[in-house]
Amino acid sequence: MGYLERSADIDRFVAAHTQDVVLIADPTGCIQWISPSVERLLGWDPNHPQGHLSREFVHPDDLLALVDLQARSYAGETVEARIRVRHAD
Repeated sequence: MGYLERSADIDRFVAAHTQDVVLIADPTGCIQWISPSVERLLGWDPNHPQGHLSREFVHPDDLLALVDLQARSYAGETVEARIRVRHAD
């Protein structure tokens, strides 16, 4: 196993064990992976959001912030944001 493969494994391990919700989405905003913490924090089964667009879970007032976050992320910036999202109930 090469360095990049180990690095990706470490990144995924850290994301899976964080207290925050972390997700990986493609350029269209389609969720590819979401951290297991989504169940504890938001009540979602971690498999449910996968395949859905991230904007489906964002508060309408925060959609512009999400668009900006995604654009900066895809441009190669390291980004962090606080965006309101729906709880499962």
